[in-house]
Amino acid sequence: LIPRSLSDCTKLKLLSLSNNAFSGPINLDCEKLKDLVTLDLSVNNLNGSIPPSLANCTGLQTLNFGENQLTGEIPAQFQKLQKLVFLSISSNFLTGSLSALVECSQLVSLILSKNAFAEPLPGNFTGFTKLQVLALGHLSL
Repeated sequence: LIPRSLSDCTKLKLLSLSNNAFSGPINLDCEKLKDLVTLDLSVNNLNGSIPPSLANCTGLQTLNFGENQLTGEIPAQFQKLQKLVFLSISSNFLTGSLSALVECSQLVSLILSKNAFAEPLPGNFTGFTKLQVLALGHLSL
């Protein structure tokens, strides 16, 4: 498990725990991590859903959950992540709609490959004027 006590480091700007074989749910108390700019939990064995409370970290610019075993949908609350520049949630088991990302207009890199999204892409990608990398491989869109 990711040590929940990391949530007590309330001034954290960057938290990188990639490649550590952490398992279980993402149990960080995002209410306390309001200053977080970068969260990298990639290449672990995390499971369960992406916590909606993560959207309380409104300063997040980089979010990497790639190569885990996450399930469920992208939380609708992600529309609050207006400063998000990089999002990788590739190689998980995520489903549902991508519409929560439509408000994330600062995205430069959006990596969604190897998930179970079966819903068509949102019709409105016109707001993604800064997008340079869009990875949609191995989806059923």
